[in-house]
Amino acid sequence: MSFYSTSGYWDERYRWANDDEILEDTFDWYVPYAIRTSDGVMFAEGLGLREEILSLVPKQRSALKVLILGCGTSSIGEMMYDDGFRDVLCVDFSEQCIARMTRRQGLLAQTISPQATSSTEGAPPHPPSAAHAARGPIVRDGLRYQHMDGVALLEYIEAGSIDLIIDKAMLDASFCDNDVQKRYDRIAKLLENVYDALRPSGTYLHITSNKETGGSRGVLFRNPVLPWSNVSVVKLDLGTIAPPPHPSSAMNEALEFFSKPYWMFCIVK
Repeated sequence: MSFYSTSGYWDERYRWANDDEILEDTFDWYVPYAIRTSDGVMFAEGLGLREEILSLVPKQRSALKVLILGCGTSSIGEMMYDDGFRDVLCVDFSEQCIARMTRRQGLLAQTISPQATSSTEGAPPHPPSAAHAARGPIVRDGLRYQHMDGVALLEYIEAGSIDLIIDKAMLDASFCDNDVQKRYDRIAKLLENVYDALRPSGTYLHITSNKETGGSRGVLFRNPVLPWSNVSVVKLDLGTIAPPPHPSSAMNEALEFFSKPYWMFCIVK
């Protein structure tokens, strides 16, 4: 699986897609922020990731600066924006991925009704669904996608400016490199950039399938070179969740992931 650590693999994976596919297809590794019912309503109760994130941030979250590291074609940026986060930057080292997600936002702006996104902070949002197509545009002004490698964050982002960095499987992909020295050099550089990009007391959330919380991953985050103020681990055991009354096919697929536990490292600067 060493190819997971290369931008070339992801560029090829994301290269070919027509506009319908770009509109319809998103993919979340491991655990989604939340999932939508067939009528487009966000279903979040008991899911874990949304609730865990909201428990860590102020209720007035619109001013927080959020960085999604290794965003892929995940819908997490869209969902967080619809959930009251108004400054969300999604980055990936795959140029094709960023081109695709930028195109997606342009297409959504042409086809989806803004009425579908109204919500109040603290309540699950009601984001757009296919039923609202062709009724008018939706524009998420504070949601941006940028081609950027995590080992060079500070070439693009001001040091000490980010409140929350979320990494779902990005670091795991870096661990797939078969060249051990190259792997650990890259990981060390990634974490150094994450640390420097965060403001004091900022938080890095690393969601992983690696269950050795006291092993290599735990040691990595307790490295004295980066003096994190606190490191904790939450088990995201989502296997007992009951689906809502009328789940979409996408939701059924997502729920299959929940037979597995995942872990979230909460790492505070």
